[in-house]
Amino acid sequence: MEFFRIIKIKTQVKDIQDTLTIENLELMSNEIFVIGDQNKTEANIGGIWGEFTLTRNLIRGGLRFALVECPNALTWTITTGFNPDPDALIIHLTINRQQQKKVFIEEIEEFLDDQSNCLQQIFSGNIMLKTKISKG
Repeated sequence: MEFFRIIKIKTQVKDIQDTLTIENLELMSNEIFVIGDQNKTEANIGGIWGEFTLTRNLIRGGLRFALVECPNALTWTITTGFNPDPDALIIHLTINRQQQKKVFIEEIEEFLDDQSNCLQQIFSGNIMLKTKISKG
């Protein structure tokens, strides 16, 4: 299954990659948080679905996050510069199931809504970050 959010904020790929770090994870979502070891590309996290290793990878157009041990292979990307709206921030989340329980789908929708709100706050300059967003 796949889910999308389109955030009408123009930003640069470099800003996405420089700002949305493991260090700033708790500013990107109220649903997940670091609970253990962390470095630039992964962290032990907790959240609404339990405890997982979260990985962060640079990709063309932005970032990919994945919950390594998740039985649904939950992963999401945050990108810009592509269709359907090249001037927006796009969150694309996938799981490896064609069907899932209604409660889990509702949790995914709530996670995406929360992350969308957090990213809107970050990229509109309403949150103090540990990494500064470049202007230009």
